[in-house]
Amino acid sequence: MSSFKVDILNTGLIIVAFVLAYFLPFELFLFSYAVLGPLHYFTEINWIKEKNYFVDNKFWIYIIGLFCLIITLPTL
Repeated sequence: MSSFKVDILNTGLIIVAFVLAYFLPFELFLFSYAVLGPLHYFTEINWIKEKNYFVDNKFWIYIIGLFCLIITLPTL
């Protein structure tokens, strides 16, 4: 797909989003929050896995969990 076609597609999607937000502001907010937000995170997790950003050693997970528990213990 050429860059020009992608630009036209993005512009069209922005216009559609504007029209929907004008006529259905609250419903569009709920849809974005409930559906599009989690979908974004699912795709982001795959991207992070491909870049090897996750920690391989499980020791660090326990250290961070213990640190979080120590920080939140006084408020509990």
